[in-house]
Amino acid sequence: MKKRILQLILLLCFSMLSGNVLAQINVTGVVSDELGELLPGVNILVKGTTTGAITDFDGKYSISAPDASSVLVFSYIGFENQEIVVGNQTTINLTLKASAESLGEIVVIGYGTQRKATLTGSVADVKGEVLEAAPTNNITNTLSGRLTGVTALNRTGEPGDDVSSITIRGLSTLGNNDALVVIDGVAGRIDINQIDPRDIESISILKDASAAIYGARAANGVILITTKRGKIGKPSINVTFNQGIYQPTFVTERANSQQIATFQNLRAADLGNPLPWTADELTKLGDGSDPTRYPNTNWTDEIFKNNSTQSKAGLSVSGGSDAVKYFLSSNFSEVGSIFKDGINESKRIGILSNIDVAVNDNLSVSVDMSYSNQDVTYPSDDADPGNLLLQTYGNFPYLLADNPDGSINDANPGLIATKEAGYRKEDRDNLSTKVGFKYKIAKVDGLSVDGFIAYNKTNITSKHWT
Repeated sequence: MKKRILQLILLLCFSMLSGNVLAQINVTGVVSDELGELLPGVNILVKGTTTGAITDFDGKYSISAPDASSVLVFSYIGFENQEIVVGNQTTINLTLKASAESLGEIVVIGYGTQRKATLTGSVADVKGEVLEAAPTNNITNTLSGRLTGVTALNRTGEPGDDVSSITIRGLSTLGNNDALVVIDGVAGRIDINQIDPRDIESISILKDASAAIYGARAANGVILITTKRGKIGKPSINVTFNQGIYQPTFVTERANSQQIATFQNLRAADLGNPLPWTADELTKLGDGSDPTRYPNTNWTDEIFKNNSTQSKAGLSVSGGSDAVKYFLSSNFSEVGSIFKDGINESKRIGILSNIDVAVNDNLSVSVDMSYSNQDVTYPSDDADPGNLLLQTYGNFPYLLADNPDGSINDANPGLIATKEAGYRKEDRDNLSTKVGFKYKIAKVDGLSVDGFIAYNKTNITSKHWT
């Protein structure tokens, strides 16, 4: 009798568990904002559980809810949280509303500033404090994943050449798809990365009609960068330092010497050719008894470090009075090579000075200046990252990396990343200046005249030795 009761209890538990599994509902959908922009990175959580999901770059998501009474919680920075009861729905498309706090923020647009609450154009923005939290050394990499409609693609990651290409709402033409960059009101600044991310007050992305004020140059969108300026108050000193470690995203596992040699024997047999390897040689390739004549070289371990470092330091001073306000900043960054014995290196210094002077009640003058110098060392022309990667993965493991006397073997692809094969050095100077004024018409309230003169200069000194 007891055994029978136990069997019934177990059967009941199994039925309940099976019912729960069968009752699970798979919910999919798309999340966007009130302007119809798809939102990547939105968090979706089944309330009261640890089951969650996140929207992809197209704003799409998929999540399994335990049953029809489950509640999905949608959350995203700058937007109000929303809770939706699943019910019998398998598709839930949601529009998130901007939070009241974010609607009160001031957004820089092409012809001044505007509160988010009254903004009707398609504009995305990010504040300076968000950029400061990113451990990157240039603006283009900092923007990745932080603005809707913006795609940042880094093709190499090589020190000195790790700038991401930025497109707004994808590729819109067969030609140049670069967005127009406007820094402190000056369009067409040469190098967006001459500004340190920690010196930026805000970045706005203008799309569609919002960018029309800049004419045909804004066909691919506009990136508006506003740098920090001084505020009335005692001098404020800010010191920052960041030490980072970077490494390859993944390293694929390669076949060893014995596996490659066995495959070559099989291929030769299929073609009716003599076998390139004897049975004794195959054994030596596998057991490591003669590492000089029959090595088993792991080329990725020989060429790449497990990780490399990047450092960044900054110092800024800001403050001012009713008459004069100032923001002064300096920074230094250094990125090392990911190749063993590689000479890839990038060192950069930069300074920024923004000064505002109130000459009298009606006339104010601003003097802005930024300067950056970047020293970059590359290996020889043959050490293109793509070429070096191809040679590393295509090299046979039964070739020696180093000769018995300790010198690097000519078969070692890593040789072209060292100074032995030559080098390329570039010294890049960027100077940007701007002098502006604003004059209030004394007897006409709200009417003023303003203008500025801007000057950019870029100089690149290059030396190649092979």
